[in-house]
Amino acid sequence: MDFDGLNYYEFLKIEREASIDQINKAYRRRTLEYHPDKNPDDPSAKQKFEKLQEIVEILRDPVQRSDYDRKLKARDEKRVKDKELDATRRKYKENLEKRERERQEEESHKLARNINRQKEIERVRRINLQLLEDEIEKIRMKTKRDLADASRKITSGGQIFYRLTVEWDGEIDGSTVKNSRSSLTKIFSQFGKIVDLVIHGKSATIEFLEESSVHAALSDKLDNVAIRKVQVFCRDLKSPYGIRPGQTLADFENSVLGKMRKRVSQKTSR
Repeated sequence: MDFDGLNYYEFLKIEREASIDQINKAYRRRTLEYHPDKNPDDPSAKQKFEKLQEIVEILRDPVQRSDYDRKLKARDEKRVKDKELDATRRKYKENLEKRERERQEEESHKLARNINRQKEIERVRRINLQLLEDEIEKIRMKTKRDLADASRKITSGGQIFYRLTVEWDGEIDGSTVKNSRSSLTKIFSQFGKIVDLVIHGKSATIEFLEESSVHAALSDKLDNVAIRKVQVFCRDLKSPYGIRPGQTLADFENSVLGKMRKRVSQKTSR
C-alpha cells in the first residue's frame, strides 16, 4: 500500500467531519481487519496496523488533525489544479495536433490541385500543339498544291515567290510593336533571304524566293509568332509593269503610287 498519498479519512472509511466517537469506531473496525494476528499471510499487515495507529493518533489530536486537514485541502486543490492543467494541456495538444492535421490536409489538397493544374496545362498544351501541327500541315499541303499550280503557269521571265502571313500578340522577342520590323527580320532571316516584309498592325507578310525558306519557317518552333497562311505566286520580272529584280513589294507599290500621283498632277495642270 502507498502511504505517501493516503487519505486518512478514506482509509478509515469515514467523512472528513467525523467526530472522535466515529473515528474510534472506525479504528476498532479497521483494527480487526489489519491486526497482524488476523492476517498471518500478509507480510505488510504489521506496517498497515502501525500506520492505522499513527492515523488515529493524528485524527484524535485537534492540533495535528487541523494541520493534516490543511495539508489535505492543499493537496486536493493541487490535484484539481493539476487535473485542470492536464486538461488544458491536453486541449492545447489536441488543438495543435488538429491544426497540424488540417495544415497537412491543406498542403496535400494544394499539392493535388497543383498536380491537377499542371496536368490540365500539359493537356491543353498538347492539344494546342496538335492543333498547331495540324494547321502547319494544312499549310504545307496547300503550299505544295499552290507551288505545282504556279509551276504550270510560270512564264520564261517569271519568278515564283513565297509569302508568309504571320500574327503575334504583345511583344516579339522582347520588342514592342513599334520595333516589330527589326524583330521579324531577325527571326525570319535565319530561314533565308527576305525579299519583302510588310507590317499590318499585329500581323505581317514576309516574302521569300526559296521554297526551302518556307519549309524551314514552318518546321521551326517560333515564340510568340504564328504562321497563319502561305501563298505561292508568280511575277513576270521582264514585264515593264511588274516588280523588277531586287525590288521589294513595298518599293514597287510606292513606285506605282508615285507614278499615279504624277499623272493626276499632270492632268490637273492642263
